[in-house]
Amino acid sequence: MIRAPLGDSSYWNKWVDVQAKTIARKKADLLVPAANPDYEPEYIFSLAQALTEHLIQRYSRGDAVSELGEYLPQIVDAWEKSNQFASAVCEARGVSSCRDWVFSVTDFRHYNWTMWLVSFGLTLSVDDQTWQRLQALVGAEGEDVLLDRLIASRSPDRRIGATLCHKKPYGRLLAAIEAAPADRPALLLDFVSNWYPELKRTGQQRLWWYDWCDVEKTPLEMGNYFGCWCFEAAAAAKVFGIDDHLCLGQPQYPGDIIRPDGPSTHQSTQPLAPAQAPSILGKALGLFGRGTKR
Repeated sequence: MIRAPLGDSSYWNKWVDVQAKTIARKKADLLVPAANPDYEPEYIFSLAQALTEHLIQRYSRGDAVSELGEYLPQIVDAWEKSNQFASAVCEARGVSSCRDWVFSVTDFRHYNWTMWLVSFGLTLSVDDQTWQRLQALVGAEGEDVLLDRLIASRSPDRRIGATLCHKKPYGRLLAAIEAAPADRPALLLDFVSNWYPELKRTGQQRLWWYDWCDVEKTPLEMGNYFGCWCFEAAAAAKVFGIDDHLCLGQPQYPGDIIRPDGPSTHQSTQPLAPAQAPSILGKALGLFGRGTKR
């Protein structure tokens, strides 16, 4: 069953295959020396991005949730290797930082990235070793109360900060977590309903995938759309025991990811064609751009 509200089986089979080949090519590229080693950290990180998109594509296509957990260790591997190469480049240049993108939870793009991966770690019940490695990569202990609360649900020793770095849309999710149990379902729905519109940013804080959810801006035939899912809501529902029944069937709520044994929580097996589809939630550069030729 296709879970995403857009795209038929031909669409999903085609672009899942394309992404699988892109990942294979990137892995092969990394077996040979780069023409410009300074770009190696960014290129390796682009592999982590491609793997993440592939995980989401396969969820959207309707693949078994039990098969998706295999991606997170690979994503963590790529992120770690990217950091290692960045450190080597920095040392060679004699500088303290040599990345051309921001790695901080105060940067909205990076926050979105870490929120996805933490959510996958929680919803897909990744093994302890991978979880610890991911937690070390995310870092930022005590810097964002929501991220801290989510991580602390599995790592109780994590220090909880007092600041929420991105109040839109995440103030709504924090409110749902902190509310009385009877109020939580409606507040979780409030977050899910407002999640996509309140993710909108301009300039360099704009999420690279944001316009891909809108077929008027990015036609489906371009193949960029891999699904637009509020994984952090499902993660919160799972780890904080929030009743998510009001969210089930919402086009952006991935209810199946915390129900791996089914039945599906998604409404229709007949996704909308592009001509029928509104902006359901309201390939330029990647997450941080590739910046290399191999």
